[in-house]
Amino acid sequence: KDEFGKALTDNFLPTDNVVLEQNALVVNTGDRVALFDTGMGTSKMLGPDTGRLIANLKAAGIAAGDIDAVVLTHAHPDHCFGLMTDAGARLFPNAQIYMAQADLEFWTDEGKLSNDMLKGFVAGARQQLLPNRDRMVFVKDGEEFLPGVQAMSAPGHTVGHTVYIVTSQGK
Repeated sequence: KDEFGKALTDNFLPTDNVVLEQNALVVNTGDRVALFDTGMGTSKMLGPDTGRLIANLKAAGIAAGDIDAVVLTHAHPDHCFGLMTDAGARLFPNAQIYMAQADLEFWTDEGKLSNDMLKGFVAGARQQLLPNRDRMVFVKDGEEFLPGVQAMSAPGHTVGHTVYIVTSQGK
């Protein structure tokens, strides 16, 4: 807490009202429409202002059904809890989901539900990821799995954390 407070103060930011924002990237390859991460969904775990992804996509002229690839960097709540509705329906019904197998296995491990620190993350990941298991494609380090999108393994933040290199016409 002290380190975080110092970082805020050092950057002239308030320490009593911290707002966490997250942006989602959409890439249209011409053949595929890919959404990178899905945010918190309706979970208020990280604050009251989450859950605006679908409305913001719509405002950008993108329907949830237009997304045919959801690319997950990792399986933390603020990256994958927007895959399913509260009623258990798929928010992106036409999408394949791309992620690292190590993250799926770690964050959906039923044995971790007894760990008080991980329980909320694991329970939520199980609700979001397991119903979508049939449409998951596991990315491998260095693999170009969509046109112009290459996976690069970056474990540390999570066991299967992956970053993506996006190129167009060789740039």
